[in-house]
Amino acid sequence: MTAGGAEHQERPGHRGAPLSVDEVARAQGVQPKTVDDLACDEVFESEEALAEFLQFVRDQRNANLV
Repeated sequence: MTAGGAEHQERPGHRGAPLSVDEVARAQGVQPKTVDDLACDEVFESEEALAEFLQFVRDQRNANLV
């Protein structure tokens, strides 16, 4: 499933042929973002909160290995 119903857009004159992701992006006038564009400062309130989150992620990943 894609946002904005892009999976339902079709090429004009091409019955049933779905648009590629690049074609949808061009049609909507969106531009790619860099990692720097997406970076946020102070996502976690403290080093402890970050450590808890990372431990949770490790535990969840390891839970699926057993």
